[in-house]
Amino acid sequence: MTVNAEVEHSLHGEVATYAGGVHEVADGCLAYLQPNGGLGEANVGLVVGDGATLIIDTCWDHAQARRMLAAAAPWLHGNPITTVVNTHSNGDHWWGNAVMPAAATVITSAASRAAMGRENRLAIAAMTTAAGLAARLPLPQAIRSFVTDAHAEFGPFDFWRVRPRYPDRTFSGSLRLTVGNRTVDLVEVGPAHTPGDLMVFDRDRNVVFAGDILFIGQTPIMWEGPARNWIDALRLILDTRPAAIVPGHGPLATETDVTDLVSYFEWLDDSATRLCRNGIPPFDAAAQMLSSDTFTESRWARWRRPESLLAGVRATYRHVRGHRVRIHPLDMIATMRGIQKLGNRFAKDQRRQ
Repeated sequence: MTVNAEVEHSLHGEVATYAGGVHEVADGCLAYLQPNGGLGEANVGLVVGDGATLIIDTCWDHAQARRMLAAAAPWLHGNPITTVVNTHSNGDHWWGNAVMPAAATVITSAASRAAMGRENRLAIAAMTTAAGLAARLPLPQAIRSFVTDAHAEFGPFDFWRVRPRYPDRTFSGSLRLTVGNRTVDLVEVGPAHTPGDLMVFDRDRNVVFAGDILFIGQTPIMWEGPARNWIDALRLILDTRPAAIVPGHGPLATETDVTDLVSYFEWLDDSATRLCRNGIPPFDAAAQMLSSDTFTESRWARWRRPESLLAGVRATYRHVRGHRVRIHPLDMIATMRGIQKLGNRFAKDQRRQ
């Protein structure tokens, strides 16, 4: 059963490439999908038990979270939200927490809770507003391009109205939850995408809610790493032989999608490690990797935003060099600037071919 599948455009104004809204992927297991899985277009999971519901992730702003709740209302009737799980610390998966019922218990990993304290919605709100104003000024082309893209990326979201609600409970390793008559397992698999990634397993229905361990149709962003942790998490999904897989971004996943991600991260890890040891700067390494035959002949080349590889290359370089530093949101913005620069270069190279 699908509700609100009439979504025709993404939050960024693109034509939707798959059906959004609520999809019942198994009995009482729901996926709220937000096409096209781009920045801030994060999915939400629901496990509906007998008289209780678990929400997995809560969107980037309050308006998004309220739209999700409205779409899920037919299932929530008589099954109120009692538990909320945040799969990781990026704001597009927990800044909607304040819209959830006050009585609900919010849970995440201890590592994610620590990282949430470094997320700054006011800085992003101010940057978005400033980018919108700056885009109207007669700036040099390179700066104008950056601020225009930044406003387009962040503009659909109302960060000024976000009121952070931090989790009430944390864990490390794994945690079993009972939601009504349902039992689910939370399994910490980070650091990978972020410091404390976790996945949710409904063992009875054999459904995996993978959070941002899975980007489908989009090149994944590895802020934290190492890649080997991400590969282990992907293999954990495959080991369950799941009946349904709900990604953090993009349409519902298949085992083939997961296998493709395993090969991508093996390539990323091997190539970036070798280039780091050869003294190639991260940006140049990412450019070389994107122009390689291995990449151009792969299925990964069809994913959106291949330039997001740069974040993973930089993370791999930090691990190879033994640098254990906390990634600050401003560092992430700088990386996004590099990603944009690499994307422009990659697009120019593609036009030459």
